[in-house]
Amino acid sequence: MDGQPASDSPLSYVLVRAGDRAATATVSGAIERAVPGARAFSRDEITAITRTYWIGRTNLGFILALGALLGVVVGAVVVADVLYASVNEHRREYGTLKALGIDDRSLYGAIVVQAVALAVLGYVPGLLLGLAVAHAAGSSHRVEVLIAPLGALSGLAAAVLMCIVAALFAVQRAVRIDPALVFNG
Repeated sequence: MDGQPASDSPLSYVLVRAGDRAATATVSGAIERAVPGARAFSRDEITAITRTYWIGRTNLGFILALGALLGVVVGAVVVADVLYASVNEHRREYGTLKALGIDDRSLYGAIVVQAVALAVLGYVPGLLLGLAVAHAAGSSHRVEVLIAPLGALSGLAAAVLMCIVAALFAVQRAVRIDPALVFNG
């Protein structure tokens, strides 16, 4: 079943909706026998054929993956830069904490908390913008864009993970601060 109709058929594809899977298969078979060259599919089958075509047979899947990877890299660089600048601006405060005896693990924790806050503060407006674009595409162009809850949560998890990894680079500056910095003029 490759999804390809006969080239001389006036009817290419038929979308079959029935009460259950068994009825859909029965109706599909009856249509294909009654209309030579026609292919009858359920919604799930049409979805799979379409997804396979756009992701597997075109470069769309590669381009989407490349765009996502580029977004993660740029996001990580921006977060690392913001956290590094924050650590650099607060060197004296981190030096004071080190002079008071705070351990490196606590410094890591404080900067990771900042990274998680940055992830959430960046993710929420991005999700809201995505939902607005999906709604606009659906209402004005009749293009259904679905943002599934599991997909949205996966995006949040990826954003948090990316920010934590970026924070691990920025925190190196904080743990190497000399506590004597506090006592220098």
